[in-house]
Amino acid sequence: MLGHWTYLTIILVPGIIGIVVTWILGRKVLICKVKRIILIVAALTVYLVAIDLLAIHTLHIWSFRAQDVTGIRIAGDYIEEWVLFIVAQTFIISWAFILKEPKKSI
Repeated sequence: MLGHWTYLTIILVPGIIGIVVTWILGRKVLICKVKRIILIVAALTVYLVAIDLLAIHTLHIWSFRAQDVTGIRIAGDYIEEWVLFIVAQTFIISWAFILKEPKKSI
């Protein structure tokens, strides 16, 4: 399909659209919580990468087709996995803050 950019494209295109729409809809709530969102996403991403590395290299639960990933790694894990975790957690945490906020302030 897209060669080495397949997995990254599949993550980024819908992920960026989802995050942009989320931040447009919840901008009043999210603007003042940017630092908290970044810290939460960073902590969760480090944890998920550690679990991912365990699942891939130690437990051999899954693997990636070399032709679908860029081959770029950060701390031993493919950049695609890092991007997936960051995009997914940003989307989820943003909506958690939006939905937690009282209706009148949204």
